[in-house]
Amino acid sequence: MKISVCKTFEFDAAHFLPHYDGICKNLHGHRYKIEVEVSGDRLEDEGSKKGMLLDFTDLDLLVKDEIVNVYDHSLLNDFEEFSNPTAEVMASHFWQLLLNDLPIGVDLKRVQVWETPKCWAKVEADADEI
Repeated sequence: MKISVCKTFEFDAAHFLPHYDGICKNLHGHRYKIEVEVSGDRLEDEGSKKGMLLDFTDLDLLVKDEIVNVYDHSLLNDFEEFSNPTAEVMASHFWQLLLNDLPIGVDLKRVQVWETPKCWAKVEADADEI
């Protein structure tokens, strides 16, 4: 049995796509939404976190420290990791940032980045990885 916990975050940032032949090559901004889902097969069995896979507060602190507080109200192209900041590149980078910072027994299942309410990209673990 697998248990999943998911939390959504938002931040504002600007970007442009220098390698794209269309209007997105121009500087523009988005209200990005990120959804981070983790999974595991064991709940805490004692203490204040009994019955939890991962405390939502702990997930909140991790994602805010690694992503939201770093990129909020920025020009994403100014960061070396985002020379071409597509939603796919962002999702892949955010996956790498979070992958090794989770407690033992908690696996990263999915990182999904919405660029608009209708457009998103995601990175998810293969079935044999979780």
